Amino acid sequence: SMRFMSNTKNKAGIFERLNVLADSYGKWIHEKLISDDKMSNADFKEKIGDKVISHCSEALNRIREGIELIANDEVAFDAFCFMNRSMLLQRNIMSYSKKHGAGIECNFRDFVDPRKPDTDFGWRPFQIAFILMNLSGIVSPEHKDRDVVDLLYFPTGGGKTEAYLGLMAFVIANRRLRASDASEYNADGGVTAMLRYTLRLLTTQQRDRITKMVVAAELIRQKTYPKYGKEPISIGFWVGGGVTPNKFDELVEKADKPGEARRKRNLLYKQLLTCPFCGKPLTEDEFYIDPDRKSVAIYCADRNCMFYKYKQDRIRIPVYLVDEEIYAKCPTVIISTVDKFARLPWSERVGLLFGRTDRYCSRRGHIAIGEKHAGRHNADVAAGLERAETVACKPFYPPELIIQDELHLITGPLGTIYGGYETVVEEMCCIEKNGKKIYILETIRV
Repeated sequence: SMRFMSNTKNKAGIFERLNVLADSYGKWIHEKLISDDKMSNADFKEKIGDKVISHCSEALNRIREGIELIANDEVAFDAFCFMNRSMLLQRNIMSYSKKHGAGIECNFRDFVDPRKPDTDFGWRPFQIAFILMNLSGIVSPEHKDRDVVDLLYFPTGGGKTEAYLGLMAFVIANRRLRASDASEYNADGGVTAMLRYTLRLLTTQQRDRITKMVVAAELIRQKTYPKYGKEPISIGFWVGGGVTPNKFDELVEKADKPGEARRKRNLLYKQLLTCPFCGKPLTEDEFYIDPDRKSVAIYCADRNCMFYKYKQDRIRIPVYLVDEEIYAKCPTVIISTVDKFARLPWSERVGLLFGRTDRYCSRRGHIAIGEKHAGRHNADVAAGLERAETVACKPFYPPELIIQDELHLITGPLGTIYGGYETVVEEMCCIEKNGKKIYILETIRV
């Protein structure tokens, strides 16, 4: 039960349930593998049986280690409960938006009422086991599991997305709970997780579920402020220029390219068709495009929605669509296509996604190390822009989780070229500690 495991007061009961899972897996290994009749065949035992049992036993040890971690580490346990709370709220938002978006009168409170059994959801055994296996490697940058690339293999529709979304929520909370003003890195904000897809094969349904998890996590952050950080939890769609504009200049009409800016704006409107909270359709009137401020703020037209555009203290939907704004805002989660990483050697601004910032401009956002930028901007009355200053800031902690979806599609020439960038990405996700390079990155293949 996600609801049961989201409550820190249920600590004893949580570990009781998790240990039942681990014990059941251990029993299965013994009864189905070790005691199998085939193990009496010496040749089979040596070539196949012992290896399979060894791998399963190693997985069991990692599951138990994950349980032990959250039992002894209060921060990890808090992050684990945050993960369950976020994933539960994501499922509640999915149920609400499906009904409300279809025009059926309903109240969101009914979808989060703990007295109603149908508002609770549970993990499938492989999902929570996969999460537990990776907790130690995520929490400790120097853990031996950092040398392991985990492959999550399950049939379509089996629940792989939920499994890695859970890990993503855990990483976000764990990072922010451990943030310290004394550190040379800013862990309250910055890109925390990257989800990479092969070319343009991210489905609308997958993107919708990921965005809803981010919205759920941000809702929790707001309600418990500032426990899970002062910076909003957000998501950026960092994909090819044929899907979203790379620069705000592309959204400004030009005499020599009539209609081109309109076409680029239409690309933006297609990226978010419905509100990720209430499910109501979004029209172009909900996209507030401001090339001068380099901002696309998206709101909702439904007066009952938390993102209602006419609220006095309105809240924008935490989604960024244009490359320039993604670099400046450094959203918590990045959804990208693998071809975008070819930008690494060509633009220092891409380094912002890996925490490489040293200045912050009150008008433009974060400035990349090595990027030329004015120390201040004068007010522009015509554009409605106030005077802005650029100040020094700490670099962000690098991304801590990279998930590669549809791994089997990176084959042939694409895989060969992409392999070269993989080394660079790993290098960008490391920090130096006592003269030694520490790789922060945890990698999951799906």
